[in-house]
Amino acid sequence: MKKGYKPTKKHLKRLSESHIGQIPWNKGMKMNDEFKEKCRKRVIGVKQTLGQIEKRASQMRGSNHPRWISNRTKLQKYGDDNKDRRSTAYNYWRKQIKECDNCKCKINNQDCKGRLEVHHILGYTEHPELRYDINNGITLCHFHHPKMREEEKRLISTFKELVSVSKELL
Repeated sequence: MKKGYKPTKKHLKRLSESHIGQIPWNKGMKMNDEFKEKCRKRVIGVKQTLGQIEKRASQMRGSNHPRWISNRTKLQKYGDDNKDRRSTAYNYWRKQIKECDNCKCKINNQDCKGRLEVHHILGYTEHPELRYDINNGITLCHFHHPKMREEEKRLISTFKELVSVSKELL
């Protein structure tokens, strides 16, 4: 059931009635002694008190943690690389590209699957001056969106040709 959903009495009654006569999948099954022994050995020594758990957790904090980075200048702030992608200018650019492409994948064929994605023809980071240029964007479905940088670079000429054709039609 959904979190926060409170079923009615009628619903609960229907649920309980739907299970009448059904036999559980494990009814009558017996565990052999070998399996019982394996389970018992797995559990021995695992039980820890809350104090032991807290003590171990406190030992793993700060500079005692194995992934601690002592030179704090090497740390990146959370989300710095995606700050531009959450801006209103970026969202407006995406909306314009989708409108130009009629909200359809430009490689429109029987393989088109999944959600629509707006793709920069010339890379977002490599060409910051073209980030919001409408001629540098194309709408693709998730299936046709390039997965790797090498594939992106190989398809640049194809994407440019598709975009120039659609701009001529406008």
